[in-house]
Amino acid sequence: MNSLHAIFSVCNCKARAPLLYVADQPADFVAQFDPVAGGAWVNLFRCPECLQLWRVDVWDKLQTQTAVKVPSQADWESFDSKPLILDSIVQQRGGLSDDTCIRAGCNARAVKTVVYCVEHLFAVGARR
Repeated sequence: MNSLHAIFSVCNCKARAPLLYVADQPADFVAQFDPVAGGAWVNLFRCPECLQLWRVDVWDKLQTQTAVKVPSQADWESFDSKPLILDSIVQQRGGLSDDTCIRAGCNARAVKTVVYCVEHLFAVGARR
């Protein structure tokens, strides 16, 4: 890394959450990373400063684009980000309510502001 690049460092990967919604990031968020590999509906990028790997969904107007920290380049395409997304859904909607999910046979607590548990909310397409 040259000294000029170090002066204008913008890396804050360590401070970033393991799952980010690309639309909520600065416009140049993905552009600051180096492309590493492409896959089916996802691409792998690397921070040029700290070398953190990010799996970024290919933009699709019908889907929420996420960026997920991945621990290694091995099996990056199959990295399971669903637990991170489920946690984010619950957090963004204010947690869980005292109500039970309305899906027949489901006894899980519903997410606040909706009638479904997080698993069933995810199943109907919610990503936020």
